[in-house]
Amino acid sequence: MAIETAPEKAPIIVPGHESHPNHGGHDDHHDSQRRDIGSLQGLVPTEITGATFPSLYLVRSSWLARTAARVTFGMLVVGAIALVFVPWQQSSRGTGTVIARDPQKRLQPVVAMADGVVDWIKEGFQEGSHVIEGEELMRLTPFADGEKRSVETQLQNLDNKKQNLENNVENEKVNIESRRAAGVADLKAAESDIVASTAKLEQAKAMVEEVTAEHKGKKTKFDGDVMLLPKGLKSPLEVAQSEADERAAWQKVGKAQQAEIEQFSFLQSKQDAYKSKVQEVDIKNNEAQNKLQDGLQKIAEVNKEIEDVKIKLGQLDRLAVKATRTGIIQSLHVNSRSDSVKKNDVLFEIVPETDQLAVKLTIRGNDSPLIHVGNEVRLQFQGWPAIQWVGWPSVAVGTFGGRVNSINPGGDTKGDFDVYVTPDDSQVPWPDNRYLRQGVRANGWVLLRTVPLGFELWRQLNGFPPMIDDPTGKGSGDNKDDVKKPKLPK
Repeated sequence: MAIETAPEKAPIIVPGHESHPNHGGHDDHHDSQRRDIGSLQGLVPTEITGATFPSLYLVRSSWLARTAARVTFGMLVVGAIALVFVPWQQSSRGTGTVIARDPQKRLQPVVAMADGVVDWIKEGFQEGSHVIEGEELMRLTPFADGEKRSVETQLQNLDNKKQNLENNVENEKVNIESRRAAGVADLKAAESDIVASTAKLEQAKAMVEEVTAEHKGKKTKFDGDVMLLPKGLKSPLEVAQSEADERAAWQKVGKAQQAEIEQFSFLQSKQDAYKSKVQEVDIKNNEAQNKLQDGLQKIAEVNKEIEDVKIKLGQLDRLAVKATRTGIIQSLHVNSRSDSVKKNDVLFEIVPETDQLAVKLTIRGNDSPLIHVGNEVRLQFQGWPAIQWVGWPSVAVGTFGGRVNSINPGGDTKGDFDVYVTPDDSQVPWPDNRYLRQGVRANGWVLLRTVPLGFELWRQLNGFPPMIDDPTGKGSGDNKDDVKKPKLPK
């Protein structure tokens, strides 16, 4: 049986201690050195290099460390490139709750409109019950027994009083019209008397002129006879007759003038009577009008009393509490036949049904100047599984899109501002209202500008705001209609 012998190890040649048995050995030594130098160029310490550099061979690194170093170096190179070319979506984060877009569809407390005692509650009415707008849910009774009947009787009496006053007013209106018609007739009669008297006065004046002319002729004849009497052309008898005719004509003139004066006085009396009649008619019309105004004033006072009584009766009628909106009862604060309530006490709360929801986000005041109506928002709802990549919203899972609908002009005591976000119709719809209810908490990210990743790291390290002045003036993100961004103060 042959015994195997272990191969002999190659001697380790240490520099300065080489053996030179012959010339051929010297050439082998130089070839070994050349191979060791080639190995050193690859920076991989092996047993061959260890023959020449034993210290380097003893402190050599493991293959795992060398692989990790290569990977780390590669990652550094890739990271440097990513800092320059990889985009980063800046955003402003906020927290808030889901609310109804219409303020009338948000949580509404129903309060007692008057003092009373809870007398009746609808059967099955409890927290979580679905109610319909206008449905009677409970009824209160006033503290004073018979108060409603007393108010109703008072209202009936006022209605009767008002009816009587209205009848009186109608009678006064009829009286006014009749008095006005009578006054017009009286004035027309007085005007007719004045016209007749004026005509008689004109006749009297014409008579005076006629008899005056006749007297003038008689007097001329008498004067002529008197002048002819001395000449013997006229006899004394003819002169006496002419004198008698002249005197008779003068008497007619006097009577005609007296008749004219009397007719003038009669006309004046008729005119004075007309003026008195006008005053009398005006006084009667004014009295009737004053009575009408007094009646209308009394009706107005009664109407005010009726309104006051109706308000009081309405308060008693509002003891029947009805649902103000269609929705779900969130909380019930009273019990039947055991609770007394005062005016404005909360009876129960309703969450109205609505399909139009919004999110009310609270944003830091430092970011409020950077947010504008129309900015895109990514939302994460509580209880809805989601993975949000802040800088890359396009790869987020379980988040929903929205748009800034409005921004409160004033902040709260902490300087924060409320931003209202509504659904973005161009993106995935929000969850159904079976899952997304009012009051659900939400996280939101208002998307701002897209910048390189290195710029974002530099901004974070220096504590700068998310947006700075855009030298191109193109706005932020993909929205070309954004408002020009404000410059940072120097």
